[in-house]
Amino acid sequence: EMDQRVSKFYTSCTPKENKSLAMVPQEAIGYGWGTCVNLANYWDEFKTEVQKIDQQTGKSLGMKNIENFEHTTGLNIQHDIVAAFGNEMGGFMINVDLPDATGGFPVPQIVFFVEYGDKSKMDKLLGKLKSNPMFKLEDEEYKGTVIKYLSLPVQNKVEPGYAYVDKYLLVALDKALIKKSVDALADPAQALLNSPDFQKLGEEFRLPKTSVQFAKVDQFVGIIEKLIQWSETWTNQEKEKREAFKLGTKRRLSDVAYQIETNQENLQKIKENIEAIKAQIIQEQAAGTDISASQKTLAELNEQM
Repeated sequence: EMDQRVSKFYTSCTPKENKSLAMVPQEAIGYGWGTCVNLANYWDEFKTEVQKIDQQTGKSLGMKNIENFEHTTGLNIQHDIVAAFGNEMGGFMINVDLPDATGGFPVPQIVFFVEYGDKSKMDKLLGKLKSNPMFKLEDEEYKGTVIKYLSLPVQNKVEPGYAYVDKYLLVALDKALIKKSVDALADPAQALLNSPDFQKLGEEFRLPKTSVQFAKVDQFVGIIEKLIQWSETWTNQEKEKREAFKLGTKRRLSDVAYQIETNQENLQKIKENIEAIKAQIIQEQAAGTDISASQKTLAELNEQM
């Protein structure tokens, strides 16, 4: 007989109507959804393991760390975090934005979504993010949906954001993707559910399920090929930069070496001239002639040293 601690993960995972399909845009090339994310079960299991370790070690460090976390954040894990989430989770991808010639990195057009449980608890969680001075969130209302987003000063214009759409919290790498979900939900003709590719699967995928996965393999392959081409180009460019740097460094070192050699030669000449002027001054003193001109020359040579 299956242990109750294990069986509860299966008994809580039951088929449900998949309402998330209505907000996934037709352009999506990959999509996944599941109903088996029961955080309450995972949290109970985690606490059980922590308590077991504390009993074995004779210390209560595990539970103390949990208490410290809750005290520091002002959030009760059971009542504020676990209660904020429902059992559904998923995501979809539309494409991958490749950088232009000016530089940057590939940015996937991807959205993650999770069913929210107690919306007030989810608001409390998100409030912690908004209160962080490192994240200056801006608001944009789009067809009745408020999108919270962050404008990042990066070469590829990226504005990650989140919003409530239907019974889900959507988190996207670009707020434009959230707008596509809002459009799809408002106009079923724009939703993946009614796309020709998805309709080919038949009615089976519209029935209650525990999970659904969908992918346009040919388009994924095309993206992978483009990413490989980009990575090869990027690697070659970086190699050229390193070679140019090495060449430039060698040239600079060569210039420095030449300068040192030239300076040493000039220094040796100055030393020889100083010795010659000193000898000339001695001769001029012996002959009783004026040595002021020679002394001036000697002073100039010493200054050059």
